[in-house]
Parts: sequence; structure tokens; C-alpha cells
Amino acid sequence: MRFADADGLVRARVDMFLPEYRTVGEADGAGKYADPGALFTEKQREGWLRDAHHLQVVRWVPPEMANAGGRAAVVDRFHRAFVRNSR
Repeated sequence: MRFADADGLVRARVDMFLPEYRTVGEADGAGKYADPGALFTEKQREGWLRDAHHLQVVRWVPPEMANAGGRAAVVDRFHRAFVRNSR
């Protein structure tokens, strides 16, 4: 899913979008932060999604998906995001 600013410029692409819950999901891998400025850029992008589109952002890393406990923790983060957006 792509999110654009008021001028139509795409400012963010997300891995997963759950529009009914106003929540996006992002799979993180260490490789995408190899560049020192990448983390700062990512934080700006995430802040923009929250501020401009009133979205919750849920993140997970691949090792969390390798076992039931990790997957349950990710599901719990999604549930908490859904609750935050229902207020």
C-alpha cells in the first residue's frame, strides 16, 4: 500500500495495511538499516504516517515469526494498536 502527501507524492509504502483498524504492519530486517541515515529516515516516515494519516504502526522482526510465542507477541501488538485507534 502507498501513502501520498497532499501533492500526490508517495511518501511511504507499507508491508501491510488494515484500513478498518487504521493500522499498518511493517516487517523489519537489520539489513535495511545498514546505512546510518536509514533509521532516521524510517523514523520520519513512521511519524508522518501517524501524524498525516492517523495510523498505528506495528513492527516485527523475522525471528519473531519462527515460533508460536513470537507470533503471539506480534498479534498482541496488533491488538493493542487496534484498541489505541478505537479511542
